[in-house]
Formats: sequence, structure tokens, C-alpha cells
Amino acid sequence: MSTPLESSLEATIQMLATEARRASRPLTRAPTSQRTHAIEAMAKRRLDSRSDVESANARDLQKAQESGLSD
Repeated sequence: MSTPLESSLEATIQMLATEARRASRPLTRAPTSQRTHAIEAMAKRRLDSRSDVESANARDLQKAQESGLSD
């Protein structure tokens, strides 16, 4: 039996996967140059947000250690 948190997380992941599939459909019909541009833009955005993601992860790890969830 799953906990409410696990059920909520599973539902969120399922929703994100469904939205990603839906969003990818127009891209499959786009010309190669547009697909390449879109992929490059996504990669740039990911790289640009790396510092923010790493900072958020560090905060999460600190909170976990403070609450005894991690050694």
C-alpha cells in the first residue's frame, strides 16, 4: 500500500509524462532545422539554470540532514 505522498508523487510524474508526450507531438512534424533549434534552446535553458538547480539541491540536502533524514 502506498502512502499519500507516494500516490501524489506518482500522479505528478504521470501528469508530467503525459504533458511531455503531448508537447513533443508538434516537434515530431517540424522540419529538422526547427527540431534542432528547439533542442538547442532546451539544452541552453538547462545549462543556464544549472546553478539554480544545484543551489536548490544543496538546500534540500541541508534540510534533510538537519531533520535527520540523511547522514
